[in-house]
Amino acid sequence: ATISKDPQAPRRERTILCRGAEIPAGWVLVNDMRDPNSCGGDNPATLNTYNVWSIERVQGRAIGTVIDICAAAQTPAGWVVVDVYRDRDMCGHPDGLFVANVKRIRRSS
Repeated sequence: ATISKDPQAPRRERTILCRGAEIPAGWVLVNDMRDPNSCGGDNPATLNTYNVWSIERVQGRAIGTVIDICAAAQTPAGWVVVDVYRDRDMCGHPDGLFVANVKRIRRSS
C-alpha cells in the first residue's frame, strides 16, 4: 500500500536552542534535554542540567493538528489545550507523581 501525503500540509519542523534563548514567533517549547556538546554542556557544573530546548514550528499547521508541548509554555493563539499530563522523559523530567509537565494542544482555528 502506498501512503500519499498532502503536498500542501506543512511537515513537522523541530530545532534545538540553548536553554533560555528567545523562542521565535510561530514556534513553541516541546522538550528540554542535556547536550554535553553544546550550550556549555561540557562544563562540569552543568552535568545534571538540561541545557538545550527542543522547539517545534506551530505556525501554518493544519486545523486539527495535535502536538504535545511543555505545560509551562504559552498555548499559541488558535490552539486549545485538550489534555495535561506527566511525562518523566520530557519538560523538566519531574519525579513528583502529581506534576503535570506536558500539555496536548490542538489547532482550532
